[in-house]
Amino acid sequence: TTEGMAASMRNFEANHKILLEGGSVRRLAAKTDVAETTDLDAINLMKAVEDQWTALKGHLQKATPQSTEALLRSVVEGTAAAAESMEAVVTFFGTTTRSTTMLSLEILAPIPLTGDWPAGQTLRLAAQLAEGLINKEQRILPGFNLKHVFYDDKCDPSKGSQI
Repeated sequence: TTEGMAASMRNFEANHKILLEGGSVRRLAAKTDVAETTDLDAINLMKAVEDQWTALKGHLQKATPQSTEALLRSVVEGTAAAAESMEAVVTFFGTTTRSTTMLSLEILAPIPLTGDWPAGQTLRLAAQLAEGLINKEQRILPGFNLKHVFYDDKCDPSKGSQI
């Protein structure tokens, strides 16, 4: 119904505002406080949602059972664009929330920092770069925070086996 659509639109806008500005939300019998969004990446993602929503809202408000094909096509395309922006926000907030409860996974990395072939500095830098990307993206090991523990094996197999 038109009234149901209008109510859903108001609800979406109110929830979007709470995510950006913070506030209290009542869900069932519990009251939840939502902190203001201060992370610049999150604000930019939310702004993209707002821009897509503003464009879509205009089309939705014009839609009737007798709408033209062009208007309905605009609604479908606008919905797809808004949904894509919203998915990015969901992914961001979902992984940000998990970052506070991730399990630590330590990786023992014996590398030659000294000895006959001291290439360990380069290997350590590459491992730290990969660690940072894996922890930030949360795609390879979601829910885990990788941490390398480097051990100088001096490029000596007998030293490396003493771990």
